[in-house]
Amino acid sequence: MEGCFCPEGTILFNTFSDTCVRDCGCTGPDGKPKQFGETWYSNCQNCKCNADTLSVQCEPVKCPSQEINTCKKYEVLVNETVDCCQINTCGE
Repeated sequence: MEGCFCPEGTILFNTFSDTCVRDCGCTGPDGKPKQFGETWYSNCQNCKCNADTLSVQCEPVKCPSQEINTCKKYEVLVNETVDCCQINTCGE
């Protein structure tokens, strides 16, 4: 029979891709397969392909608490976002 087939022990991930996987797992934000237990960072969230629920479970990134910075006379307080977390530093 003519066509495309996955190697033994794997299945086609979906009808839109030519990707073969061991199990169905989850779909990541890029549309690519993720295996059960695999974790990734997306959209300021830590995500995991959960085998118990057969779905993607995401939690917001936990940011460390910020200390109150007292800048010196000729410095200014600079707010910037790094990895989805607000960071306060003193700059000139």
